[in-house]
Amino acid sequence: MTTLERALNWRPITPFYYGWLLLAVSSLGAFVATTVAGVVFGGIQGLIFGEMGWSRSTVGITAAVGVWLSGLVAPFVGRLTDRYGPRWLMPVGTIVLGVCLYLLGGVNSIWAFFLLSVVARAISQPLLIGVVPRTMAVNFFDRRRN
Repeated sequence: MTTLERALNWRPITPFYYGWLLLAVSSLGAFVATTVAGVVFGGIQGLIFGEMGWSRSTVGITAAVGVWLSGLVAPFVGRLTDRYGPRWLMPVGTIVLGVCLYLLGGVNSIWAFFLLSVVARAISQPLLIGVVPRTMAVNFFDRRRN
C-alpha cells in the first residue's frame, strides 16, 4: 500500500464505532449551517435594511432564490456524493459557505449581496444540511445493521 492510499483510507482509532463520530460532526455542521442560514440572516435583516436602504422584498428574495436553487442543486450533489463520497464534499461546502459569509461582510451593492447569499444557501444546504450528511449517516450505519 502506497503512502497516498494509506492517507486516503485513514480512519481514527476510537473506543466506539466511528460512525457515531461522523454523525456528531455532521450534526454540528448542519447545526452551524442552519443557524447561519436562518437565525443569523434573520437577525441582521433589519440592519441590512437600515444601513443599505434596500427594501425587504429585495433582501427576502435572496433567501427564496437560494432555497429554490438548493433544491435544484441537490440531485447533482447526490450524484457527486455517490461518486466521490461525503468525505470530500462536506469540507467543500464548509469552505464555500465560509468564503461567501466572509465576502458578505464587505458587500456594498445589491447584486453582490444577492449573488453571495444565493450561492451560500444553494451550496451549503445540500452539502451541509441535506443530501451529504444524510447519505453519510445511512452509509455508515447501514453496515452495522443485522
